[in-house]
Amino acid sequence: MIEVLPTDAPCSANASPTATPRDTQWPPRPPSTKNVTSNLAMMVRGNATLLRTAEEQKVSPELLTPFMTLMARRLADGHADEGTTGVIDLLRMA
Repeated sequence: MIEVLPTDAPCSANASPTATPRDTQWPPRPPSTKNVTSNLAMMVRGNATLLRTAEEQKVSPELLTPFMTLMARRLADGHADEGTTGVIDLLRMA
């Protein structure tokens, strides 16, 4: 027997009884990824790992390296505690 659920039925066991499929995020995000921020210094420190991983996976880093160069330049300019938004300032033409 196949049970046909109404469109307002919950789409997962942990969804609220009033949730509809469009109200429920899929795939669900792990709670540990909410409100997580990292500063520019932390991101620049991780760039070597990203490049090594790209090489190991045989993926070209050509899209990563220009942005990484700008990140390192912004860090060298003394902006270690900001996010990556400040990197865009380096792209502005005078």
